[in-house]
Amino acid sequence: MERELKTLLVHALVHLCGFDHETDGGEMVALEARLRRELIG
Repeated sequence: MERELKTLLVHALVHLCGFDHETDGGEMVALEARLRRELIG
């Protein structure tokens, strides 16, 4: 459960940085994946 919460936190942070599913194409997905790898492992 801890991993899921961290994943949701990363997702929320990406949104707070101004990214949006509808307008950022794959850029948001790529950033989120990179942050998850670096911060969660």
